[in-house]
Amino acid sequence: MRPGKVLTRAVAVRGVGLFTGEAVCARLLPAAGDGITFVRTDVDPAFELRAHVDNVASTQLCTRLGSRKQPEVSVCTVEHLLAALAGLGVRACRVELDGPELPILDGSARPWVQALLDGAPQAR
Repeated sequence: MRPGKVLTRAVAVRGVGLFTGEAVCARLLPAAGDGITFVRTDVDPAFELRAHVDNVASTQLCTRLGSRKQPEVSVCTVEHLLAALAGLGVRACRVELDGPELPILDGSARPWVQALLDGAPQAR
């Protein structure tokens, strides 16, 4: 396990997807282990996808993560959240979302940083 921080409490962020225009809720949850995992809760069964370079499906207009196992299920517009996680040194987080795209919020990483700070990150 790499050194870093983990959230100590869950935080919910609500907004609208930039490309889909759909309302979405992203729950940032404490996670055991290492790494960032996105979980699409709007599909049955829920689909987990690790944030890893091997899962980058596209970088056209946004970063889209996808899987060869289920190419029809992806997670889009992850770059601002991933930047906020990296900037704060959070190395483990479970991100549950009820849509295909993270909310755009104000278009920067700032609201994500605030949400993560609300999650009280602590060194593990």
